[in-house]
Amino acid sequence: EVKEKTIPNKEIKSNIKENKKQTKNVDKTTKKATTHVITNSTIGNYFIKDNNYSLADNVVAGDTLDIQGNISNLDDKNFSMIVNKPVNIISSTKDAYIDLNTTAGSLLGENPGTAFNIINGANGTNMSGIYLHNTQFWISGVSNVVINNISAVVEDQRVGSGVGQTSIRNNATNITLKNSFIYTRNNGGSSSVVIAWADYCTIENNTIQGEGNVGNLFYLTTYNVNLEIPNGTIVNSNNKFINNHIIGPQIASNICGGIYVCGSNNTIANNIVDTKGVGLTTQWGTNLVIENYTIENNTFNQGASISAASIRKSVYRNNTVTTGRTIIRDSVAENNKFLGSCTITNCNLTNNTIKGALTISNSSNVTGNSLETLYIT
Repeated sequence: EVKEKTIPNKEIKSNIKENKKQTKNVDKTTKKATTHVITNSTIGNYFIKDNNYSLADNVVAGDTLDIQGNISNLDDKNFSMIVNKPVNIISSTKDAYIDLNTTAGSLLGENPGTAFNIINGANGTNMSGIYLHNTQFWISGVSNVVINNISAVVEDQRVGSGVGQTSIRNNATNITLKNSFIYTRNNGGSSSVVIAWADYCTIENNTIQGEGNVGNLFYLTTYNVNLEIPNGTIVNSNNKFINNHIIGPQIASNICGGIYVCGSNNTIANNIVDTKGVGLTTQWGTNLVIENYTIENNTFNQGASISAASIRKSVYRNNTVTTGRTIIRDSVAENNKFLGSCTITNCNLTNNTIKGALTISNSSNVTGNSLETLYIT
């Protein structure tokens, strides 16, 4: 028979006292998430000049930065906002407007100027409902960041020189930019949204618009990366550019195209590209790996072309090119509407409608297409 053990009252009281002591110690080491209200008059308390404008010590991982009202006309003309911890960035008052008055350096990208930065250490940061005006937006060397419902607007100011006004770069991974408005007007000829060595990123459901003297609207590039890329590394891969609307200047420009790419295993799908000139092409340069793309359900208007002779081993499916020229090589094209002229080299061409003249190499396979004029070379 097992007899029930009676615990003395003295021992019970001792255990309760010890448990309370342990709970008290845990409370000392576990800090609840805090919301920090940031205004034009308090911003210097949270982004510390003496620490290169990074976050103050009292801001810890998981905290919320609640930006309220205008952040502009700061006395310190070198003021930047550097997010180096995982935080949530919001505006509960829905009126956050940040203008750091960026003036960038040359097109080599060596001096982007004052900026709103999300950098190494800020993995897991979320940002939503913020309006950036004439401010470099810099996402660098960080992962698992979500940017939702922001505006990044540059007007008549040199922002993004050599790097892009909204720039995701330097071995960043898994960055999402969605439901946002990116607008660039007369910034000196630099790009709008740039991926420069970033992988597994999603650019989704955005409007990207350029006017006047601007560069490429969406650009996957290896130019002006701030870190040395290891030999053999294929950068800018496994990214998704989907459900976006690209709007180019009203006058065609040699320096402004809709989508410029490099890297591999990228998806370009369900976009509308309204540009007078290049709709889709590749970064200039040699020894670049540009292959295994899925390009589907896109519409290219206003003369926007597909000039993709350097994109290899890819699939073009259900795209519409309304008037521009199409050039494809070493790929599969099926169920597309190419309403301008086409040049096809070493491709499988199936069930496409081609209204303009089609020029194909004799190494291509052509099956079930609707053609008007055919040239075989």
